[in-house]
Amino acid sequence: MPAPRSLRDVHAALADEHRRLMALVSLLESEHDIARLAPMLRALHDLLVEHFAHEQFPGGLYEQLGAYGSQHHAELRELIHEHCSVLSAARALVEHAERPQGGTRLLDDLARLLAALRAHEIKEHRLVRKLQGDAA
Repeated sequence: MPAPRSLRDVHAALADEHRRLMALVSLLESEHDIARLAPMLRALHDLLVEHFAHEQFPGGLYEQLGAYGSQHHAELRELIHEHCSVLSAARALVEHAERPQGGTRLLDDLARLLAALRAHEIKEHRLVRKLQGDAA
């Protein structure tokens, strides 16, 4: 049985996923050709499913964060709720991009999703830094 990992270890293990995710977000932010969005949005959705699973499943980031005490559970619930909202919005955009009608709305919805995802990542990293600071 492997030794339990620390918050720092778990967060570091997710660093490559965060980089890939944010690189894809940057590509999506600069893409305005609706015809090219569908495969990129599918890739985003798939990466989010994998990434959120690594964060939420046993042994993941959220389990480590939850171990710092129940005073942080409300923040974790909010982050988990955001995972659901972001995934749902990403899936809807995939479906919309595969049947493009109303391209401006797709781009507007995409901009909102990417802004929500960036805000979520900032909140998540802020909580990690706060708890790592408490542990130091």
